[in-house]
This record gives sequence, structure tokens and C-alpha cells, in this order.
Amino acid sequence: MAAGFYAPAPPATRIGWLAAGAVAVLLCMSTEARAFKLVPFKADFAPAGRGAQQLFRVVNDGPEPVAVQVRMTHRVMKVDGTEELPPADKDFVVYPQQLVVPAGGSRSVRVQYQGKAVLQKETAYRIIAEQLPVELDKEKAASNQAGLRVMVRYLGAIYVVPPGVLSSVAVEKAGHAKGKDGKPQLEILVRNSGNAHTLLKDLVVEVKGPGAGGKGEATVRMEGTKLAKMVGENVLAQTLRRFVLPWPEELAPGPVKV
Repeated sequence: MAAGFYAPAPPATRIGWLAAGAVAVLLCMSTEARAFKLVPFKADFAPAGRGAQQLFRVVNDGPEPVAVQVRMTHRVMKVDGTEELPPADKDFVVYPQQLVVPAGGSRSVRVQYQGKAVLQKETAYRIIAEQLPVELDKEKAASNQAGLRVMVRYLGAIYVVPPGVLSSVAVEKAGHAKGKDGKPQLEILVRNSGNAHTLLKDLVVEVKGPGAGGKGEATVRMEGTKLAKMVGENVLAQTLRRFVLPWPEELAPGPVKV
């Protein structure tokens, strides 16, 4: 689970978190944090039938009640992994959309998909549960006006999955690029031409090109920590992703095969 700190809160239409579930901690006015979590933070829906409806729980682990809003968005992934999150109100019914969760308690939220029943590919969405800036204790509201409030937002991963979908990932292009610091970098474009998302794991990247110091052609095997910027990354169905890695020291900067 990834965490980030933002002040003020980022626009709801552009989020850079890539994990299946993510938490943003947003700084506003007050002194106390209200701890809550969304369960589950990843779920698969069927396009129709019983699987098109699921229950989620908002669990409040804190000592005070918390006001929470739950909403659904589309999930449009850009080549650099950042996301645009336009509203998906027409595709889902969420009930209740706003709720108060008592201290140490939980509340259920029903989410029902009502979009297209016939899909050619898996469709990705976000379920967002975010704390509302409401002080439910009137005495604390009066005393906290000049303090700092830590707001919490959960982003869950939702997929509407038709039968028989599969991912199909391949390297589309790779080559030399120059970083902002002027150092050589290895740029890899990965396309998922399939109709289901996939997480990149158990990766091995082999790079062939001219050896450093004019030593002829060399092959470099990259794995583990050398692929830290790729491992675990999500590539949605029919999406192109760009990854930039440190250039292998064993190779001379220039054309390569990956």
C-alpha cells in the first residue's frame, strides 16, 4: 500500500498511484487524524448477474466517528503510469454515497455495476473512499479551527471482467535515452495488447548491444533490484507503458535489442 502527502489535495481527475490499493494523506485544517480503511481495496465485478453487485466495508479504527464519501471513477492510464479519473456515475450505483462510521465500528456500502453488459475487454475503475472535512464533535470543532487536520483517501482497484479475457504483454520498442542529468538511460515501451490487465512480476530483461569500450556485442541480463521501476507495475488492457531504467554499464550508449 502506497502513501503520499499532499497540500492542498490533488485534483480528483489526475492520480499517480499505481498500486491496487493506495492511501493518500491530505493535509487540511485540524489537529487529529481519523483512521479508516476500505475493505476490500480490489474487486472483480461481472458485467451482469449476481457478480455485478458487491459489498464493501468502511472500517473505522479510530477513537472518534468519521464522515466518509464513496464514489466511482473510470481509470485511464497514461504511458508514464499516471492516471486520469473521470467520474463513472453512469456505470455504477453506490449506496450510501456518504456515511458516518462510528468509532471502532464499520458500515457496509453496496456497489452495483450497471454499465454495458457485453464487453470485449476488461474495464478498469477506481473506488474512492475519502474522509469528509466534517467535525462531528461540536466542542472539538470549536477548538480545532486553527489546527491541522489529516484527511485520508483510499483508492481501490475495480475491474469489470467479461469471460475469457487474457493479457498479452510484449516489448514494443527499446532504446537509448538521455536523462535530465545528462546520463544515459534505457527506455522500454511495453504494450499489453490483450483484453485483461497484468502486473509485471518475475521479470528478466535481456539487453543486447555494442559492449562498452568497443568490446563487440554484449548481452546484459537485468533482474531484481535493477528492475525496481518495473516490478509490480500494472499494465491495463490495451495500454502502452513506458519505463526508464539506468543504462547498463556493460553496454555502450546506442541502439539495443531488448
